Amino acid sequence: MLAEVIEFNAANYTAWQFRRHCLREMHKSSEGAMRTAAWQRELDYCTEMCLDNMKNYQVWFHRRACIDALQQPAGELAFVGRVLQEDSKNYHAWGHRQWVLKTFNLWEGELLYVDQLLQQDLRNNSAWNQRYFVLQHTADLKGDLELLKREADTALLHIARAPSNPSPWAYLRGIAEPVGYSKLPQVRAACEKLGTATAAAATQADAGEEGGGGGGSSSSGPCVEALALLVDILLEPNSEARDAKRAGELCEQLKALDPIRERYWTWRAARAATAAPAREAEAEAAPMLGRMVGGKASLPPWWISAGVKPAGGEVDMGGWKAISFTEGQQKQFGIDSTGAVVDKVLHEAALAALRAGALPLEVQ
Repeated sequence: MLAEVIEFNAANYTAWQFRRHCLREMHKSSEGAMRTAAWQRELDYCTEMCLDNMKNYQVWFHRRACIDALQQPAGELAFVGRVLQEDSKNYHAWGHRQWVLKTFNLWEGELLYVDQLLQQDLRNNSAWNQRYFVLQHTADLKGDLELLKREADTALLHIARAPSNPSPWAYLRGIAEPVGYSKLPQVRAACEKLGTATAAAATQADAGEEGGGGGGSSSSGPCVEALALLVDILLEPNSEARDAKRAGELCEQLKALDPIRERYWTWRAARAATAAPAREAEAEAAPMLGRMVGGKASLPPWWISAGVKPAGGEVDMGGWKAISFTEGQQKQFGIDSTGAVVDKVLHEAALAALRAGALPLEVQ
């Protein structure tokens, strides 16, 4: 009966749920071999339904229940691969594959599979996502610098084939940003190269059809993705004032190259403009403020140096009292209630405005 209901509507979640319930109840007292045979028959039925309804999440969820009951994942990755050959970006198939990998620890060989998919289609964003997923669960993406360098080189190799393809750029950000772009200098070098019109045109000409189309880059202009990433690199914490100034200039250039996000680049340019003088002031003040105590540089809290009075009142910490900042001060200076900086760019901009006398008195 349930098979007939599902035949009429394979997306009937209740029918699938009741089918699982019936299987469990019918075989809860059965011997192991009989129970296994029943779930195997169900898996065979589910395979047929999956191939007929590849984007039906109820079918994939039911398949997961079958594999979970059998605890035998042999051939499951091959089956998902078969589905992905027909639909390489099937969200449900990828989700099921990730569940199988994690549940049964079948990571070996998965990166090779991803490499094969990227050779077939370097724009397969699902494959790039899978690559990050595998490394996230099998490697140290914050401590293994050699691995990160290899992965950065891999992404840059695919970027060279098609500079306008956003997928490897997103992957590159994902692996480089958490550790800092300064630890992967090849990333900035590639951005500098592809950010020039002549270099971008030459690279795309070498790549042929793979380098054309999409992503906001033209065949005769700078690579938008390269310039956008370069802006982030230049505005990293501890970067110099001249980097912030250049980031602002690039934002102005991107307003013309990426007109659909013109207002976004206008906003980024304004942030960069306020960051530059703040960093210049910090660089000038550092020699005067730095004091050596016990061999380490010791500086007073930022609000003392800036002459900002915490206006949130005292907080009873049980034996001692701590200062606090109002919600208005927190929003203005990019801090939390204790004064810890949570938004460095906003914080630097506010201090620069304070030094310039442009901060409203009520916030001070």
